[in-house]
Amino acid sequence: MQKPTRLDNLLDFIITSDDSISVYDPIDFNISDHLLTYFDVNFEKTKQKNKLIKYRSYNKIDWGSLLTDLSYVDVEEMPADSENALDFLSGTIVGAFDKYAPVTVQTVKTKYWGPAFSSKTKRLISIKKYHYRRRNISDFSASQVKVYTKLVSHSINKDMRDFAQHQVVHDGLWSLYNKLVPKNCNNLDLICNVDALNEFFCTVAFPNPEAFHDTSVTKKSNLPNGSLFHVESVSSSDVFIAWKQLKNTSRKTEDHLGIAKYMLEVLLPLPQMKEAILRFLNISFKTGIVPTKLKVARVIPIPKIQKPQQLGDYRPISITANLILLLEKIYLNKLECFLNQHKIISKYQFGFRRNHSTELAMIALVDKIKYQLDQKMFCVIVALDFRKAFDSVPRESLLNKLTSKYNISDFWLRSYLSDRYQYVSFNDVNSTLFQNVVGVPQGSVLGPVLFSLYINDLPDVVSHSDPGIFADDSTFCFTGNHTQMDEIRDKINSDLNEIVKWSKMNNLLLNEKKTVILMVSRYHSLDEVKSFNIKINGIQIFASDELKCLGLTIDRKLTWDSHITNIAKKCYHRIRALYVMKSYLSREYLQTLGQSLVLSLLHYMSAIWGRSTKSNLKTIEKVIRCLSRLVLSKRKYDPISKDIMLDLKWLFPSYLTDFTTLCTTYKIIHYEIPYFKDYYLPNHLMHNHCTRQKSNIYCNFSPKSKYGISTFYYNSVLLWNKLPIELKNSSSYICFKTNLKKFMLQLQATNSE
Repeated sequence: MQKPTRLDNLLDFIITSDDSISVYDPIDFNISDHLLTYFDVNFEKTKQKNKLIKYRSYNKIDWGSLLTDLSYVDVEEMPADSENALDFLSGTIVGAFDKYAPVTVQTVKTKYWGPAFSSKTKRLISIKKYHYRRRNISDFSASQVKVYTKLVSHSINKDMRDFAQHQVVHDGLWSLYNKLVPKNCNNLDLICNVDALNEFFCTVAFPNPEAFHDTSVTKKSNLPNGSLFHVESVSSSDVFIAWKQLKNTSRKTEDHLGIAKYMLEVLLPLPQMKEAILRFLNISFKTGIVPTKLKVARVIPIPKIQKPQQLGDYRPISITANLILLLEKIYLNKLECFLNQHKIISKYQFGFRRNHSTELAMIALVDKIKYQLDQKMFCVIVALDFRKAFDSVPRESLLNKLTSKYNISDFWLRSYLSDRYQYVSFNDVNSTLFQNVVGVPQGSVLGPVLFSLYINDLPDVVSHSDPGIFADDSTFCFTGNHTQMDEIRDKINSDLNEIVKWSKMNNLLLNEKKTVILMVSRYHSLDEVKSFNIKINGIQIFASDELKCLGLTIDRKLTWDSHITNIAKKCYHRIRALYVMKSYLSREYLQTLGQSLVLSLLHYMSAIWGRSTKSNLKTIEKVIRCLSRLVLSKRKYDPISKDIMLDLKWLFPSYLTDFTTLCTTYKIIHYEIPYFKDYYLPNHLMHNHCTRQKSNIYCNFSPKSKYGISTFYYNSVLLWNKLPIELKNSSSYICFKTNLKKFMLQLQATNSE
C-alpha cells in the first residue's frame, strides 16, 4: 500500500511475493475508520496435460502361436559367455512378445476421477430444484424440498458405493484407498535435475567429493577351491524354488531390458525356455561373470518430507533387472544353507534371517533390562547409528572379509559387485548412467545378507555389554548397581573405544549426532543417573529420556506411556482417513482396511508394551472401540463390546497381548533361533516320568518385583502352561495361530459374561 489506511497511518497492508498481483489504493465506504484495501489476482486456467503411456495388450496374445514359436528355440545356439548369453535370452523373450503383443504407445488425457451421477440421481436433483424454486409459493413444494434432499443424498451415496465397488473389482482395494487418501510426501517437482540427483546418490557415502573412488581394487575373480563356498551348478528345482520365493511374480512392469516378471512366470513352465534360462544361469555361475546389463539399476527418488529443500531429502528406491533377482535368489538360498550349517551369523544379529524379526530383537533387549531391574540394578543402553551404512561398505574389504573369515569365495561375487551403474528416472525423464562404486547393491536380494556378514564381527569387539543388532541398528546394554557408576562409565567408554576402532578399520563412520544413551532404573534411583554422559570421538553424549528403536519407544521407567500415546495418535489419524471413505465402501472393505491400517499398529510389539498399566491399555481399547464404530456404523454411545467380540472377532488389549505372546512363544520353541536356544526348558527334560505336564515349560525364574513379573519369559511360561495340550501340539504355526485365535476369543467372551 502506498497511501495511509487510517487517518495518516499505514496500519493495513498486503504481504505477497507474487509480482503479478495488482494492489490498488484504499477506498472509503464509510463502514469504519479503516479504509478498505483490495487487490487483483490473475488465475490462469490450468490446461489438461496429455500423458504418454506405453503398454502391452496381454489379453489379445495368441498364446498358442507364441508358445509354439518359443518351443523351437535352439538352446545349443546360446553363446558360452554370459554377456552374449544374456543378449540371446533377452532377445528371444522380448522378440517373441514384440511379435504377439507389441508395445503400444498412446496419448491419453487426464480424466476426472470420481463417481458419475446416475440417471436416477440426476432426475431427483431436477425435481428437488423444481420444488426449491416454488418453496415460497407452495407449502407442498416447501415440504417436498426436505424429502428430496434426503432422497438425493441417499442416491448419491449409492452412486459412490457403486463406483467404489467398480474400482475395487478392476484396480483393487488399495488402489482405491491410495487415490482417496493421497500421501503427504507427494512432491511433483524435483529441486534439481536428474543428473545432479543421480550423482548425489552415487557419491553420498563419501565424506567429500574428492574422496570418490572405486572401492573394488581388482575386478578379476579368483578361481574357487574346494574349501570355499561357491555355486557350482544350478538345477531346475533350484530355479523353481527361487522363483516361487520372489515377490510379485505376476507383475507386468518391464525392467530396462524389456522383460517383465509376468513373462518369466508364463515361460518358465515351457521346457525349451526353462532350459534356456537354466543354461544362462549356469553360464554365469560357472564363468563367475554377471553381465553388465544386469547390473544397471533404475532409481526412483521418493521425497522423505512434504517439501524437499535439499538433495538429502530424497530417498533412492532402486529397481533392478528381473533376471538378476533370480540369479541372486538362487545364490542366496545356497549361501543360507552354508551359513546355517557352519553357524556363521552371530546370534546377536536379528536382521535378514529366517524366523527372526524386530519383535524378537526387542524382546531380547527389554527382558534383559527387566531382569536387571528386578535384581535392583540399572541399565545403560547405547544405540549407535552408522552414517549411510549400506551405501558405505567398501567392496574390496567386504570380499576380503568373506574369503578370509567366512570361507566364502569371491568368485562370481566380485563380478556381481563391480561395474555397477544406475540412472535416476522421474516423470519419464532419465538421467545419464553414473557408476556406483561403493556399498552393497540397493534394491537387491543379496545386498542385505552381504551387509550382515560385513558387520557380523561387531559383537565380538565388546566385552562389557550385551549387543543386539538388526541390520544397521545396533544397541549395547550395560548393567550395574548404583555404587558402580564410575566403573560402569569406564566399561562403556572401553567398549565404545573398541567399536570406534572397529568402525574405522571397516570404513564405517559413526553418526555421533544420532547416537542415543538411555538410562533405565527404578523410580527411586532415577535422580542418581540423570547426569550420566559419555564421549564418542571427543563428542559428549548426554542421557536421553527416550529411545526409539525398531519402532518401539523405550522410556526411562519402562512405562510405555510415550509409545502408546504415539501409536494411539497414528491410529486415530488413520481412522479419520477411513471416515472419508465411509460412504464409499461396504462394511467388508472397511473392516479389511481397518485391520490392515489400524490393528496392525496395535499388534506390533504388543507382547512387550502390553504389560503396561491399565490406563494405557484403556487408551488402546478406546482406539479399538472407535474403529469398530466406524466399521459397524454405530453411534458414539451405542454398546459395542459384544459386536467387537462376536461379530468382528477382535481381541481387546489384554487378550491381544496374550495372543501375540503365545504366537512368539510357539516360534521360539519350534524354530531354530540361536539367541533363544535353551530359552525354555520342557518339563520332560527335568525327569523321566511321563506325566500330563510333560508338554509344559519349567520356569526357572522367580520374579521379585513388578519388573520381573512383566518379563516376556515369565508371562510366556505361565500362558503356555495354561493352554490345552492339543493346541500346544499343533503341527504348524498357521494351525496354532488359527486355533489360538478361536481359543482366545472364546476365553474373552466367557470372561466378559
